[in-house]
Amino acid sequence: MNDLLFYIISALGWTLPRFFYKELTNYLSSFDIIIIIHLAFHIMILSFIFYIWIFKKKTKTAFISKIKHLPTKLKYYIFLIVIFGITAQFTHISLLKYYDVSKVTPIVRGISTLFILFFGYFIFKETITLKKVLGILTILLGIYLVN
Repeated sequence: MNDLLFYIISALGWTLPRFFYKELTNYLSSFDIIIIIHLAFHIMILSFIFYIWIFKKKTKTAFISKIKHLPTKLKYYIFLIVIFGITAQFTHISLLKYYDVSKVTPIVRGISTLFILFFGYFIFKETITLKKVLGILTILLGIYLVN
């Protein structure tokens, strides 16, 4: 697998929509944007699910089995992912209505990196290295400079 290509595609997938959201805020509220984006997403994903349901019986059966055996704790995580995701999307789009993408997104991502380090260490028991700490300090400097 070419990790670099996946990083680039992932970064583009997170970056470019911010500019589209910004343009949409000229015509729609944050709530309207979330509704229309999720509606379009669900039309696409439901088409895919319909295809799998009809033509890929083994895939469907395996998926249902995995969901049935998923630990309850992880089922709660799915619910929390949805709640946090919609809340984050609403607040992010609201910020984009008033500020430039080039200001909002780096600040949000910088703060997100701090949260990842904090939650990773204290809740999920990930290790923190000197390199990570120096990286976080660099990010904090970057947030300060962007402001």
